[in-house]
Amino acid sequence: MREAMLSAKAPWQEGSLRIIALNREIVAGPLIGEEGIVTAQLTAQAVVKGRQILDSGGHHSRPDGLRLEVLGPSAAASR
Repeated sequence: MREAMLSAKAPWQEGSLRIIALNREIVAGPLIGEEGIVTAQLTAQAVVKGRQILDSGGHHSRPDGLRLEVLGPSAAASR
C-alpha cells in the first residue's frame, strides 16, 4: 500500500506551471510536460485588491522573488 501511495503522482508533483489568484482560482495554465511561458491578464481592480492582501512590505517585496511589470501601449507596440 505504501509503495502504491508513493508512486502515485498528484498534479502538483508533475512539474506543472500555473498562475493562481489570491482567491485560489486558476487563472492560467496548467502547462505540463513542456517548456513555455504562462501569462495572465489582470484588471486594474484585481491588482488593487491583490495589493491589499499581498504582504508587499515583507518577503514578497524582494526584487529577486516577485516582479510586476506593466507595459503601456507604446511599450507593447515596440515589441
